[in-house]
Amino acid sequence: MRKRGVDKINVYGRDIPVKRYTIDTDEVAIDLWYHDELGWVQLVSETGKGATLIYRRI
Repeated sequence: MRKRGVDKINVYGRDIPVKRYTIDTDEVAIDLWYHDELGWVQLVSETGKGATLIYRRI
């Protein structure tokens, strides 16, 4: 797991600062974003089959 710095993501209609991390596996990289109070807010990963999987708190 690698720390990637701070980004902003729109959650509940407002841009909030979030911490970004990347988990590297043998097959894919998984990017995760966390907010100190809200917890997990977003996950982005390649599927390994040419598509991108995105989970986002809205």
